[in-house]
Amino acid sequence: MLAGKVTINTQGIQEWTVPSTGTYLIEAIGARGGIQPQYVASPGLGAYMSGQFSLSAGQKLTIVVGQAGQDNPIADGGTAGGGASFVVADINNTPLIIAGGGS
Repeated sequence: MLAGKVTINTQGIQEWTVPSTGTYLIEAIGARGGIQPQYVASPGLGAYMSGQFSLSAGQKLTIVVGQAGQDNPIADGGTAGGGASFVVADINNTPLIIAGGGS
């Protein structure tokens, strides 16, 4: 569970302020791809990534959580891919972790 302050200034983008200096485990999961009736049991799943990062008190992270791809109710139509999830550090907009979305 995240401690500290989460702010949303732009819809879909979370900004988190690190409460205290230390090592943090960050996990990201990309969203699934869209479901198509012909292949309902197997939408492509998003990637899972994790890592430990040294963060400083007061540092701000930007967090974006990917959304599921658009489903398609037509049996012979395509679907949309899922969105990536990522965390970016405020220092030079450095990506810390990125998990790609499914297809």
